[in-house]
Amino acid sequence: MDIKFHEGLTLRWFETPEWSVFVDERGVPNGFEHAERGDECGGGLWFDGRVLVDYDGVFSLPAGVIALCEKLGFNMDYAKETADEG
Repeated sequence: MDIKFHEGLTLRWFETPEWSVFVDERGVPNGFEHAERGDECGGGLWFDGRVLVDYDGVFSLPAGVIALCEKLGFNMDYAKETADEG
């Protein structure tokens, strides 16, 4: 998985060819969006430490977002039961 890190004046995010995962100042993911569809296929992420406890914006968290967050060292088990293959 090819992951790139970007940092602007107010945003930090990790990016794959298909997904972007936005992170806060501590590096904890707090949102995601699709590379082409933007926030129409995006939403929020909430963690307790390094464990995902909730998300919104989509019925099933996309497998690409789960994989990216796991590569960053976060436990995504909460979302895996209903994961979307997209």
